[in-house]
Amino acid sequence: MEKSRLEVIEQKLDELAGKEEKKKSFNFWIPFMAKVGKNRAKKGWATYLVIKENRNIAFEKHPIDEQTVIVDGTPRITTADDVLFYRNKPFVILPNWSVKPFSPTENYNDTMKAQYSSQGSKLLLNRMKKETVENKKTVSGFTIFIILTGIVILGYFAYQGGWFS
Repeated sequence: MEKSRLEVIEQKLDELAGKEEKKKSFNFWIPFMAKVGKNRAKKGWATYLVIKENRNIAFEKHPIDEQTVIVDGTPRITTADDVLFYRNKPFVILPNWSVKPFSPTENYNDTMKAQYSSQGSKLLLNRMKKETVENKKTVSGFTIFIILTGIVILGYFAYQGGWFS
């Protein structure tokens, strides 16, 4: 009981002090043996993220020959629509139970047909943010000219000995 109370107090103190943990950015790490270099990428090789039946994943590299690739002894279809790019290198997501890899264009079209798209909400949120932000008022060049002229006149009179000398 005491520990839970202490933990709650520490959490509230951290919130008041503004000590929030930084979120780590997603950094995707591909094993060295599965990386495709520039030369192999030019020759038609790609890195494959193979999703196994037991929900494990494996990274592999294979050559694409006439829009087909052989993974685990089975020929698979790989078209230009199926190829993604990660750090300017070709990358394909391939479920092991399917002959066709994940296609972002098909997934996008299916999402739009089912009306699960987040595209419209992003436009509305951007519009709302744009209208709530007030533009910073700038000082015109004429105003700066008037202020500088006034400072010069006051400086001249102060240098001459005052207003009524």
